[in-house]
Amino acid sequence: MKKTISYCILFLTTVCNSFAATYETDCSDIFVKRYNKMVESDTPTIAPGFFWRTEQNSKPAVQLLLLGTFHFSNPGLDAVKFKSADINSDTRQKEIQQLVGNIKKFKPDKIFIEAGIDQQALIDSQYNAYLSGNYKLSANETNQVGFRLAKELGHKKVYCIDYWGTQFPFDSLLKVAKQNRQDELLNSINDKITAVGQEFNAMLLKSTIQQLLAWENTDAMNAENVGFYFKLLKAGDLKNHVGSYLTSEWYRRNLIIYEQMLKELDGREKRIFLMFGQGHTAMIKQFVQYNHELELVPVADVLK
Repeated sequence: MKKTISYCILFLTTVCNSFAATYETDCSDIFVKRYNKMVESDTPTIAPGFFWRTEQNSKPAVQLLLLGTFHFSNPGLDAVKFKSADINSDTRQKEIQQLVGNIKKFKPDKIFIEAGIDQQALIDSQYNAYLSGNYKLSANETNQVGFRLAKELGHKKVYCIDYWGTQFPFDSLLKVAKQNRQDELLNSINDKITAVGQEFNAMLLKSTIQQLLAWENTDAMNAENVGFYFKLLKAGDLKNHVGSYLTSEWYRRNLIIYEQMLKELDGREKRIFLMFGQGHTAMIKQFVQYNHELELVPVADVLK
């Protein structure tokens, strides 16, 4: 306990003194006195707003299965255009049933899907109708995997946590790059989009749904996805920041999605499942790494 607190005091003192230097004062005495009080007390206290995990009060981390997907119904909203996976064919339906069966073994207590929070009432209505046999599943992954899995597990609902209140000025970025004659950047963007589409479409012809998802959720694919946005930072001149703006907006959308997932947790969950487009999960995975209350479960361990 003392060792844990000591590390926190050292960190907080360093941060505080970096600001206090402006005012020619030292914060170390404040934290040392606070430290001594906490160590001497049977019930250590800390100033509001400062939190850390201790060996005495830590709870088991909630296991999170983070599954990045392609859009089963292929709505054409992404920059990369994919061929149809023919989800309603007999072959694909069997593959989805196998996928749902494997995720069911994970036994998530809550299921989070790519639908806006303002759609919760609609999704609830559709799911309840599905439970009563009065709703035909659409081809999207929310229905094909989310609804089926929730029914298999006896869940009363699935949780909508998507957020659309951000901007994605991709067309503006391309226009700015063209105006600034950034041909190398434009070619790089176009080549990447084309290559991703061709690679996916080739995998689609020879892979099962599970194999596709396992491939999409590798560290290499996640790194490629996130790395693409950082290439966009170069767009424009020194007075134009469209690349940074687009990337920050994409981060903000995914951060809010992650935030809304956290707000739906009530502390009783042991395992949770989040299924979103792979572009989202690649970034959400980064956020989870800094949360000691969550433990990422490798997708490969589930999709065997």
